[in-house]
Amino acid sequence: MNLSYFFLKRSGSPGYDHSFLPALAWSHPLKGKWAVTSEVWGTTHQNETTGGTTSLLAAATYQVRPRLVLDSGMNFGLRGNIPRATFLVGFTYSIFDLYHPSRR
Repeated sequence: MNLSYFFLKRSGSPGYDHSFLPALAWSHPLKGKWAVTSEVWGTTHQNETTGGTTSLLAAATYQVRPRLVLDSGMNFGLRGNIPRATFLVGFTYSIFDLYHPSRR
């Protein structure tokens, strides 16, 4: 679960707009190195002309090595002025093990 708050500079006028970005994520391991994940997320309205959004993300992940994970999925725009479907592909590489410092 995440909650972000954004200060957004107004284009062509003084001051700032603001927006919240809540997200609720779920993931579950499958067989072997595979896992699935999903996330519901969105934004609150930014100002009188820019409304809020809601999206649903569904993805599969594959752990190549302990520190390298490949992922791909689809993001579905449910509400707001956003694309109705977007394909995503990426990777995560951990450069530092925060929870298990080097063992001597």
